[in-house]
Amino acid sequence: MVNELKKGDILFSHIFTYDNIIPGYWTHQGIIIGFDENNIAKVIESTTSGVRIVDLNFFLTRGSVGIGRLDLNDSQIQTVIDWAKSKLDYEFDWQWLTKNDDNKYYCSELIWLAYKQIGIDLDSNPGFNWKYIYSVSPQEIYDSNNIKIIGLLKN
Repeated sequence: MVNELKKGDILFSHIFTYDNIIPGYWTHQGIIIGFDENNIAKVIESTTSGVRIVDLNFFLTRGSVGIGRLDLNDSQIQTVIDWAKSKLDYEFDWQWLTKNDDNKYYCSELIWLAYKQIGIDLDSNPGFNWKYIYSVSPQEIYDSNNIKIIGLLKN
């Protein structure tokens, strides 16, 4: 399955320590932004350390990882990646009960905004609801009708 990864794929991670904080099974996510000279996938994500790039191997250490893919052309994928990379080293958004582009990003807010750059809203529950408040969670993006789930990397 690792050999089938493509730029623009969204990775969904289940980190059990966040089960009581983040609604839904999936509690973290990132985007495959490319591959290094050894063909190791690079993932952009936002953590409490801010927006950063990590190796896929590190991303996999956190727990189960699902893979989602959108039907996009190369230009659209590059626009998503370029926007996300332009946010490298930006701070983590501790106000994760809302979603906006305030130059601070929690993980799913970064992914949601990256795909909004090409006109795709991945929030499957936009607006207010009691489960997700006004935020966009990894589970909401996983549930989006725009995403095809293609498999698991680690279970």
